Amino acid sequence: MIRRQPRSKQGRSSAASDVYKRQDEVSALGSERERLAAALASLPEDQRHAVLARVADDVGYPQIAAEVGCSESVVRKRVSRGLASLRAKLQERIS
Repeated sequence: MIRRQPRSKQGRSSAASDVYKRQDEVSALGSERERLAAALASLPEDQRHAVLARVADDVGYPQIAAEVGCSESVVRKRVSRGLASLRAKLQERIS
């Protein structure tokens, strides 16, 4: 008759710590998303729309310009300023 060796306590605690580590990572990801959502919500509407269309939806500058009825250079400025504002707001919250 072959008997199985019992698992060591070390193996159990390692598995448990992996679970807790994953839970911490998921929790951190959730708080990061909340920070990003808050930073996005604080942007002016025109910048928020331009940033989301360009970055999240991968829409080109000409298409965004046609959609909102302004020039392509205005859209580029809105995206640039919006991203700069997001960077600054997210850095503030980290510090």
